[in-house]
Amino acid sequence: MRLQLLVGLCLVLFLAAATTPARGDNSDYIFCTLRDNKNRVTYYSDVFQGDWKQSKKYENAFNGHVNARYSDVVGTGAVCMWEKSAGEARAKEDDLRASDRRLPTQRLVETNWTY
Repeated sequence: MRLQLLVGLCLVLFLAAATTPARGDNSDYIFCTLRDNKNRVTYYSDVFQGDWKQSKKYENAFNGHVNARYSDVVGTGAVCMWEKSAGEARAKEDDLRASDRRLPTQRLVETNWTY
């Protein structure tokens, strides 16, 4: 009886560990922006899962993507932001877009880029 209880407890602990994402293991929701003040354009990525500790890697990749895909980009460098849920990340991104839309000459570009 004790052996069965021990085996059952081990199985429960194993399943819990297998289904719970480890911290720092793609459990954050990230989006990136790049502002080109010269051409008055702001580029937005899509929201994607990642590790906020890798933000510099995502910023470099998004910066490279925008500069390769769009001509004459004069950006100040990509910036990536993160939240704990996809909904929170999308809400933050929507707030930034709304702020950019208030600028009369700013154009927004949805790149749909993800890492």
